[in-house]
Amino acid sequence: MFKFYSKIHISKKEILALLMRLILLVLISLLITLYIFYEVKNLTTIKHVVLETQQENTSYTEEITISSPGKLFDEISSLVKTPLSLFYFNVCLQNYREAEGPNGEKLPVLMNVEINDTYSHLIKFNEKRIVAKEVRGTEIGSLLITRSFEIEDKNFSATNTKPLKGSFYQISIWPTLTSFLSLYFIIGIPLAYTILLLINACYRFILFGEPFISKM
Repeated sequence: MFKFYSKIHISKKEILALLMRLILLVLISLLITLYIFYEVKNLTTIKHVVLETQQENTSYTEEITISSPGKLFDEISSLVKTPLSLFYFNVCLQNYREAEGPNGEKLPVLMNVEINDTYSHLIKFNEKRIVAKEVRGTEIGSLLITRSFEIEDKNFSATNTKPLKGSFYQISIWPTLTSFLSLYFIIGIPLAYTILLLINACYRFILFGEPFISKM
């Protein structure tokens, strides 16, 4: 009868090196995932900025980066569009819209927002809010967004004010926690590991000529 004994002895230095490599892998994976979603956010942000207003207070000129979520998808490449459709996102709205009163005073503007017939409560000036939750990437392009404005100060109405030049609101998307973690484990970690392998291979080649120089 044979008995096999195995002893594994790992020094503190080796444990520390292992932990450092693990932390490096986690950090690089996180940076890759954040970079991907920040790029998606930048590519899909719709911004409405007031360029000028008419004296009649009945009309104004507004610059729109992308006019609708549908056009948004036409503007981005399929390399972004394809993975985008696999995940779920929250739709966020930031309100920085102001109006000018009869005496030139600045008045905060409240926003009513409705997305696909789902109403979101009044969004205050300088407020960021999630107006639609867990929207699949394939459905973002077909979102129907309607909005209306009202003056926060009840002493003023829309008829005796006008939109303030330079004020704006913007709509953007950000992944749900589940989608973020999915991309982190499916793409972030494997890609980070590949990058570390390439760095290690370059390091060994520069210092030792491996694997092109034989040690024998």
